[in-house]
Amino acid sequence: MAGPEDMTIRDHLNRKMRPFFIVMGVCFVLFALSGPLAASMRVLPLLPLIPFLGFAGCFLYLYFRIRCPNCNNPISQLPMMAGGGFFRFSRKLKCCPFCGIDFDTELKDLPGTAQ
Repeated sequence: MAGPEDMTIRDHLNRKMRPFFIVMGVCFVLFALSGPLAASMRVLPLLPLIPFLGFAGCFLYLYFRIRCPNCNNPISQLPMMAGGGFFRFSRKLKCCPFCGIDFDTELKDLPGTAQ
């Protein structure tokens, strides 16, 4: 089994982002379903707030915590801008727009990492 040092930057970022994108999707669906439910039943009018906060928390985590491992600049918006989908970095994305490092570089080959 390959260890964390045998994975590419793309794989590392995908592994960090995927669970949060899945939770965001589930929270979005729950938010959409809970709004009409709360309005029609007049029970728990703040029910839609719970999935909204989950969605917002995941979004903020992705925005502030997903960074290029080489230059530490935020890059979590790249998959959405390049049409790669919400669950992974597209193969269309070749390198970090800030430092230029190739996303297919092994983590162990990053400059500044001890070998």
